[in-house]
Amino acid sequence: DRIHARVRIESIKQTEPESGRRGESAPNSPGGIEITGYARSFNDVNDFLLSLQQSPFFKSSTGKIVTAELIDGPLPPNIPDGVTIEPPKIVKYTIVSQLSDVPASELIRELEQKCTKGLVYRIRSLRGVLEQ
Repeated sequence: DRIHARVRIESIKQTEPESGRRGESAPNSPGGIEITGYARSFNDVNDFLLSLQQSPFFKSSTGKIVTAELIDGPLPPNIPDGVTIEPPKIVKYTIVSQLSDVPASELIRELEQKCTKGLVYRIRSLRGVLEQ
């Protein structure tokens, strides 16, 4: 629900947790994500990043735009022979952010709003078992 209509996601990759001392992973660090895609403008990429930073699922201070470059976009299909069309300019971007270290059990309300019913059910079931 945070993806703007003028932004498209090409891929989402999980990244390694933030490094701790001596190159080791920080304990219990959830890692992060790398999002690549296309947008109609640099402003659209920036708006998307700001929207992600407001999500409780990400550490707001760690989100950043790694790359954003203006490239030729795709041409529309079925261009008649002899017609020359200049491709539209679009922005290819890469955004990285670290996942929040807030436990899923503390984000139940947000998870319910995102329709992740299976995870919410499992958390509630485990709470019931642990309380007995």
